[in-house]
Amino acid sequence: DGYLAPGLGVLAEAARTLGTVHVVAPDREQSATSHSLTMHLPIRARDLELIALIRHLVHEERYTIEGAKQRIDELRQEGAAAEAASRALERSFVRALRTELEELLELLGP
Repeated sequence: DGYLAPGLGVLAEAARTLGTVHVVAPDREQSATSHSLTMHLPIRARDLELIALIRHLVHEERYTIEGAKQRIDELRQEGAAAEAASRALERSFVRALRTELEELLELLGP
């Protein structure tokens, strides 16, 4: 509903009793926008793979955004972009699964 929404202010104020609060919200009302995004622009597996590849290049390989774009262009020219993106998504999934399993083990205790 935008950063001026009354409910957001009440929620932020209540959360401040728990610690520091940073409110991040659109600059204007955006009701039902999330529905329109998925209805008009579906997210496909190749999109997720590309996002995972960008994340891998930027966060793990320490590329800049511009460098990641150039590397993806190189991979496309070599015909290796799809495979690299698929591997990046698999690594991302395995990492997330491992984290969740470690959290479960911690909850279960010794």
